[in-house]
Amino acid sequence: MTQNKQTWKLTGLGIIFILFGLVCDIIIQNFGILTLHLSAKFLNLNENTWAPILLMLMMIGGLLYITLTYMKKFIQLVAPDNKMEPFKRKETGWIFKGYGLIILAGMLVTVIKMITVGHNVEPANQLALVQMTKLGIAYKIYLICLSVILAPLLEEAIFRGVLMNYFFKNLSWWINVLLSGIAFGLFHVIAQPFQLMALIQYSLTGVVLAIVYKKTQRLQYSMAAHCLNNSIAILILLT
Repeated sequence: MTQNKQTWKLTGLGIIFILFGLVCDIIIQNFGILTLHLSAKFLNLNENTWAPILLMLMMIGGLLYITLTYMKKFIQLVAPDNKMEPFKRKETGWIFKGYGLIILAGMLVTVIKMITVGHNVEPANQLALVQMTKLGIAYKIYLICLSVILAPLLEEAIFRGVLMNYFFKNLSWWINVLLSGIAFGLFHVIAQPFQLMALIQYSLTGVVLAIVYKKTQRLQYSMAAHCLNNSIAILILLT
């Protein structure tokens, strides 16, 4: 009974902490763009000038720092050894292995799309990102900030740090890896018209990042793999 109570307690806390992270993610994104709009209006400047852009970055950076401070505390309640440390050669290899596996997963999904629908259908959120890049330098910087900094840090804290330490941690090796991947996939498609292939692609990416975390036992490596993947994707998008 005591063990069951402890399990339910951890599950309840895990749900609360995941919701906290997701709500903060939404707040950071919206407050960032709101700061850009309001500061440009207040200063009577174009949004694509440096003062509104810097204020936007300060807002995003400040809120992200506060959020990650709390997320770190939540994670270390059950994984006290999960701290930042100097990167080690063996574990660093998993950053590049992870990126390679993400590319292979993407290629697999593309092949499935070509076989089933005859052409490669881009996920709806990817098309939205393309449209955002056409709005000016401020939105390009906003997109880079979200993709290369916010997403790798906060999403890894949520879907690897909290989810994989609060749910099914002591059961089969693959259970919370798959749970983490599917939750990650759902998070990326839930606010758009449902696309099965997009769900599969994002879920496979989440599974790979979960494997990187499992193999290294340090969030910094899955964060780095996530950052590498997003950085290259954004570079391709902007060129």
